Amino acid sequence: MIDLLLSDGVVGGCIGAGLTWIAQASITRNERKRRALYLSIRSVIALDAFVSSCASAMTSDPEPEPGQDPDNYFDLPDQPMLPDDVDWTSISHDIAYRTLIIPQRDAEAKEAVKCICGVADGLAAKETRDEYYIPLGLEAANIAGELRTKFSLTGRETGRWDPVAELKKLETDLHRKGAEQNEGLLPNE
Repeated sequence: MIDLLLSDGVVGGCIGAGLTWIAQASITRNERKRRALYLSIRSVIALDAFVSSCASAMTSDPEPEPGQDPDNYFDLPDQPMLPDDVDWTSISHDIAYRTLIIPQRDAEAKEAVKCICGVADGLAAKETRDEYYIPLGLEAANIAGELRTKFSLTGRETGRWDPVAELKKLETDLHRKGAEQNEGLLPNE
């Protein structure tokens, strides 16, 4: 029995099977890394475009007059065009979820703006749009930044106009306006 176990055929077969398994695992790991890199590149490009669209929409329109019809007044960001022909399981589940939920959050924001347009003036609709799209644009920028860091991708080239800086400035203004409005609601002590 021991002679059979130690025979060249059995030992060689076990070694061969083990080496095949190790080689296949290595190929699978390398393929997964390659797919994750490709997904990250495509996602960063799509997220950057969405961030630019958010910043452009938030900064392109004038202040509406109270009572102004908002239906055709201001722009909304373009829908994010995330790749659908990639392996989303090749990146962390957290980043995949946060990326894949952006189109749904975009649709919800558009619906909220559409609803407020039916009952409020242009100023209220613009504020609603800003409350949804400024944080959404910044979240897209954060995800793109995380993917750039994780996969050693080059930074975003901004040129003269930096959409992330614009969104951060708008976020600060939005928080300031919210604080001012809250101060007006609180009774004086």
